[in-house]
Amino acid sequence: MDKAQLIQEEEYEFPYHYVPVFEKNRFSQTVHWSWGYRYLGGLQVVFEELQKVPFSSLIDVGCGDGRFLRDVRANYPSADIVGVDYSRRCIQMARAMNPNITYLCQDVIEKNLPRQFDVATAIEVLEHIHPDRVQDLTKAIWDLLHDDGTLILTVPHKNKPMNPKHYQHFTVSQIRDILGDRFDMIGVIPFDPEVSILRQLQKLVGGLGNHFVVTNTAVMSFFFRLYVKRYLFARDEGKCRRVAVRCSKK
Repeated sequence: MDKAQLIQEEEYEFPYHYVPVFEKNRFSQTVHWSWGYRYLGGLQVVFEELQKVPFSSLIDVGCGDGRFLRDVRANYPSADIVGVDYSRRCIQMARAMNPNITYLCQDVIEKNLPRQFDVATAIEVLEHIHPDRVQDLTKAIWDLLHDDGTLILTVPHKNKPMNPKHYQHFTVSQIRDILGDRFDMIGVIPFDPEVSILRQLQKLVGGLGNHFVVTNTAVMSFFFRLYVKRYLFARDEGKCRRVAVRCSKK
């Protein structure tokens, strides 16, 4: 490709042609996810835990559309990283959005990979697994790790209302029971508390995006930095809506 063609090629990193829509006699050219700052906050928690673990290889179990591994690649460019998920549709999207990362469509409970990694992550995954199969998944993750491997997972806490697409939410005690004899819990990080002032701040920058959305970069950057600094972590399990756990393989 010449220089002009490469410019267009790089723009296909995001499907921008799908943003403007005219449906049911309504026009929109804005895509807004009101929960986006909480999503990035959760990734921040995971990266803080990753900084505590030396690793050269990582597998993201239940990788979804691959966004987390995009950030892993940016922060750890020399790491050997792999994403795996049983959803063919999400793996197709992950591959399209991140052609420089390996993504595998596979149910690791039914057929695991023939190799092991230093770190396994499972970010907001266990709640999507039927309770009868959760232990099978933790066994599969155990098999994916080297003898001194680390598991980092996040799940919604029972303090958070149940989402219709989830089978269950968790307490720290339940997570400990699920990990059972396979993992030692090294760190427990309760985060994402429900704070009234945060709800008010979110309204100021657009709330759910039903009527307006603030797009000023300085304002939104200030909002996100404030969230991470003051409102990302919870004082204790009773206040959190999500929890992260770092574990070592027994």
